[in-house]
Parts: sequence; C-alpha cells; structure tokens
Amino acid sequence: MCSVRTTYLGMLANPEHPVLGALIGWIAIFTPGLILKFALLPFYVKLREKHVTRY
Repeated sequence: MCSVRTTYLGMLANPEHPVLGALIGWIAIFTPGLILKFALLPFYVKLREKHVTRY
C-alpha cells in the first residue's frame, strides 16, 4: 500500500510529467531498503557460516 501512495504523491508532485514523478517516487521508496539489503548481505553470509548461529 505504501508504494501506491508514494507513486500517487510523486505523480501529484510533478503535474507537468506525472509518469516521471510517479517513477521517481516509486524508486525513492524502494532504493534505501535495497541498498541496506545489499550492504548487509556479506555480513549475513559470514554469520550463517558460524557454528553458533546454526541450528
């Protein structure tokens, strides 16, 4: 639901080019999470290899 809201607000923020505004809003809502995910992925792989964290 959040991505729909940001797409709509992005569309309203740029009335001359609503599709561009919607695309920018949609990218802006997902980019921080993806950056965080890919930044922490090497640590997650190392953590999975440790015997203490395996069950």
